[in-house]
Amino acid sequence: MKKSVLKKCLLSIGMTISLMTFCALALHGQKNAPMEIYTFQQHKIEHTNPEKNKTTIFVSGMQDDKVINITLVKMKEAVTELTINDQEIEKANLESYQILTDYILDYADTPREETTLEEVITEKGGEEQVKKGLYNKVLNDALIAELLKDKLIEEDTQVYDLMILYDKMYFNAKQQSAEMAKRYKALYEDLSGIKIERTTFYHLSQSL
Repeated sequence: MKKSVLKKCLLSIGMTISLMTFCALALHGQKNAPMEIYTFQQHKIEHTNPEKNKTTIFVSGMQDDKVINITLVKMKEAVTELTINDQEIEKANLESYQILTDYILDYADTPREETTLEEVITEKGGEEQVKKGLYNKVLNDALIAELLKDKLIEEDTQVYDLMILYDKMYFNAKQQSAEMAKRYKALYEDLSGIKIERTTFYHLSQSL
């Protein structure tokens, strides 16, 4: 085979691979780029055989003004599973999301201090901040009561994540029914007096 023909074949193969990668990213409406993380949860399972240690990471946030919910599984320092907005990414395409997954793994490895509502109020002080804290408690308690009624959580549930958007609702990164999204949105708006617009959302998260 002549060099010119071989070169054309290699270029054609390269273009095909690039097109497949682009289509894989476009299919999920997602970029191989960092995201703005709003919620983060990490669960580690340690095995007697270190090679079987497993870390599952749940993150929610925004990328290019779009809500993104990600579940990432890491074993032996490598990403083995990736789900974006309920769409499982094929293993053959995992490298196409390396910038995004590396960003999430770096975020997971970054030490951060945990604060409670009471600590925030104490640090900032002031009657207005205390009122805001009481308002948040009333609103959150009402939403938690609704979650209990819908059996999304139980009395002893310690880890959960709720995100209410303009026309959608996610619980633990899973999209809920349109009826439920409408009901929770109405509850939030009635109690807060604040309308959820297309570019805003309400987030409630509980972690260990």
